[in-house]
Amino acid sequence: MNKININIVEISKKINSHNHPYAQIVIPLESYVYIQTNDEDFRIDNKSLGFIAPNCYHRYRSKSGKKSLVINIPNNMIKKADMDKLKSSSKILIDERISLLIKIISQEIEENPDSESVKYLFFYLYDKIIERKKSKSIEYINKYYNQDINITQLANIEHYNVNYYSEWFKKQTGMRPRDYIQKLRIEKAKELLITTNYSITEISNQVGYDHSSSFCRVFKLLETMSPTDYRNLNH
Repeated sequence: MNKININIVEISKKINSHNHPYAQIVIPLESYVYIQTNDEDFRIDNKSLGFIAPNCYHRYRSKSGKKSLVINIPNNMIKKADMDKLKSSSKILIDERISLLIKIISQEIEENPDSESVKYLFFYLYDKIIERKKSKSIEYINKYYNQDINITQLANIEHYNVNYYSEWFKKQTGMRPRDYIQKLRIEKAKELLITTNYSITEISNQVGYDHSSSFCRVFKLLETMSPTDYRNLNH
């Protein structure tokens, strides 16, 4: 494969597994997709996307018949300077700008499956993914999201002062550091609510909240329902 391939596909509820020599972006358009690699398990929905590194063996499933946008990226389309950043598969949170871009790409593909213009939109999406993957402070948050993290600590990682870092972070992600951390915690909590039988208190502790009441308040703010209602809805 030497060209970008963009399709809307239905991912089955049955677990499938494979690997491929090219990178892949998976974006759920309906419901969620669960992805498991040798190093990481993650669940993506309309607030996140999955990046699958080249030659990464992975398993995946979704709710039966639910559509996802799948973008296959040949190695010759990846810039040499970006190769090291794209060696690992990961879940990437998306903001309103990227959500709008995904909507435009999806509509274009549905109306014109052979569209060439949509591939230009891909490069904007690609650049945003690279921005997230090359940031040391964002990598730190993604790894230690369930611990106490303060903005001074993050600014020091990037060698910026606090005021500049806050502005820079928002340009990179579309949100403030505190909001990004909260969103990441809630995304992880959603995975645990669906895939485990842990209690609400256990989940709130695992994702970084000292008190389940604080966790429930943030969860309801972001998801417009309680953790219990979310679990019941997705079981």
